[in-house]
Amino acid sequence: MARTHALINVTIWQDDDFRNLPALAKQLYLDMWTHPALSYCGVVDWRPGRFAAQHPDLSTDDIQVLANCLEARLFIVTDDESEEVLIRSWVRWDGLLKQPRLAASYANAFAAVTSKDIRGVLVHELVKMHEADSAMVGFAKPQVAQMLKMTEIDPHARSLPKDPFPLVFPHGFGQGLGETLPKVSVPPTTATATTPSLPAVPADSKADDEDEVTSRRKPEIALPASWAPTAKHYELATERHVDIAEQVQFFRNHADTNDRRCRSWDAAFRTWLTKSTPKPTTTPRTGSSIWDRKPPVRSAS
Repeated sequence: MARTHALINVTIWQDDDFRNLPALAKQLYLDMWTHPALSYCGVVDWRPGRFAAQHPDLSTDDIQVLANCLEARLFIVTDDESEEVLIRSWVRWDGLLKQPRLAASYANAFAAVTSKDIRGVLVHELVKMHEADSAMVGFAKPQVAQMLKMTEIDPHARSLPKDPFPLVFPHGFGQGLGETLPKVSVPPTTATATTPSLPAVPADSKADDEDEVTSRRKPEIALPASWAPTAKHYELATERHVDIAEQVQFFRNHADTNDRRCRSWDAAFRTWLTKSTPKPTTTPRTGSSIWDRKPPVRSAS
């Protein structure tokens, strides 16, 4: 069952870490929290362009900067390869494990997560909740109890992006901070008042440790006409009993129809195959395997 409302505990405003977030970072966090596609374990598709489309004054790059801030401060966990993002404390605040039926939904949502990092962090958070209150009824569910035995990943131990907003703003955005505040660019406008755009991450040409995470990110592009599945895709399709020729056509139609942009189309198709519904392994007439069809295989790049 899809969510019809979002439960936000008003005590979030008593949390100093949340209060010290820049205003637009708070907005992105709440955008994720109230997203209609957020799963029962606090995971939603991570496509910065989709979040930017919700705000006429923000670009995809702006969303990425804000996400770097949230991830650096451990509010979220992103995975560009699987295109998923986790709100780290969502399950703890939503109270799912206090309700048996929703605890089962939580376990099912966890099973659908493809990111190794996000799965590990979810297990880590679940272990913390179990240590704090092992009597919660949700832990009686076999699926949830099994998760406690899985490999956990401490979010503090992950490689995190640099915080583009390392300063705390005690008197409002930029007041009294002088030259230490990241420069603000003002877009041209005919209006009498101008609204500053999102501060850019300050560059330091002499620094050896520039923001490697941002510099390594590939640009989002449309699906190239020359794209074709790799040998690893065929292996995955065989394991999952998926007709890869059919899924390639569905995948292309979906990308074209939704004008989708992506950094890694190979990773996106891997996720697509993981979520595809398996088909019967034999055809009615001959009984031969549908996996015998061998379309041309592109070598892995």
